[in-house]
Amino acid sequence: KVKALITAAGMGRRFGALTRRKNKCLLEVEGQALITHLLRNLRSAGIRESWVVTGHEHAALKKLVQDRARTVFNPFYTVSGILGSFWAAKPHLDGQAFLFTTSDHFFRPEVLRDCLRSKKDLCIVVQRKKAYTKEDAKVTIKNLHVTDIGKGLPVHRADGEFGGMALFSARASKLFFQE
Repeated sequence: KVKALITAAGMGRRFGALTRRKNKCLLEVEGQALITHLLRNLRSAGIRESWVVTGHEHAALKKLVQDRARTVFNPFYTVSGILGSFWAAKPHLDGQAFLFTTSDHFFRPEVLRDCLRSKKDLCIVVQRKKAYTKEDAKVTIKNLHVTDIGKGLPVHRADGEFGGMALFSARASKLFFQE
C-alpha cells in the first residue's frame, strides 16, 4: 500500500501578505483549501494513509486535516527547508512506498494516477514549459531518466521542471532515508 507524504511546513514567503498568518496550503481554490483538494485526490486514487508534515500555522492545519490525514510537526521548519520535513516523516515512511507532493501543488487527478501506476523504484513527475527561471526546480533528462534536479541548475540546461510529485518504492524509500 502506497502512503502519501505531503510537506506543508514552509512559510510561503513568496506569497507575501497572503501567507504571513496563514499556511499557503490553507489558501482557497473554488471555496476549499488547497490541501482539502489534494487529500480528496489522494483518497480518490486509493491512498488511504497520508502524512502531512506541518510547521507554519501547525494548529490550524492539524485541525483542518485531522479526520483525513496524520500530522507530524517539523520543529526546524524555519531553517531546514524541505529535507527537514522529509526527515520528520522518516519514522512513519522509512522502507515503505510513498508518494511525495507539496501541499500547495494543484494538479489534475490523471497526473496522480499515472504516477501511481509506475513500476520504477522512483518516478518523478516532470513538466515542460517554454522557459524556465532560476526559481524553478529544474531537471535534466537523458534517455527518459532524470539525471539532475535543483534550482541551482543553469536555466539553459533545463529539460523540464520538477512537477511537484514523486513516487518512491519501498526500496527507494529505504535508500533515501539511509543515514
